[in-house]
Amino acid sequence: MAPKFFTFSQDPENFEQNLAEYVSKTYDEIAQYYINATEENRKRYDIVRIWTIILGASVTLMASLSAADFIKNVNNLTTIFTITTAVLAAILTILNGLNQSFHWRENWGDLNIFAQRIKIERDRFLSTKPANRDYKKELVLLNTLILEQSTQITKGVLSTKDAN
Repeated sequence: MAPKFFTFSQDPENFEQNLAEYVSKTYDEIAQYYINATEENRKRYDIVRIWTIILGASVTLMASLSAADFIKNVNNLTTIFTITTAVLAAILTILNGLNQSFHWRENWGDLNIFAQRIKIERDRFLSTKPANRDYKKELVLLNTLILEQSTQITKGVLSTKDAN
């Protein structure tokens, strides 16, 4: 889910308090977005990795069994094992291709580091006395960090496409 965009009241009496709340909520929302993205990438990586191990072992087992005499001596069983081995190998290849295309493991790490960076910046902001806060600078920093992260992800995807 994409981060929410907050609005704040520009009431002159509460402007600074509203702006402080806006910056704080924006930091929280962006951090939560990247934490969720981290978890989603970790889950996808884990699922693909588990199925890669299971299917890899199954292909090896099926190929070995299809060469056994007790399989060869049963009508149509060799054909079933041959077809099943090919189908499992194809699924394994698809999973490996998806994993290489979407970089779930790499994204998991990169997004986690970025989420921590946002939390550090949020904590720095919250620990700064309100009189010393520069809200414009905070928003520029937050937007710059997000733009840099997006650029890094895009460059990673494009470099992978060029390598293939």
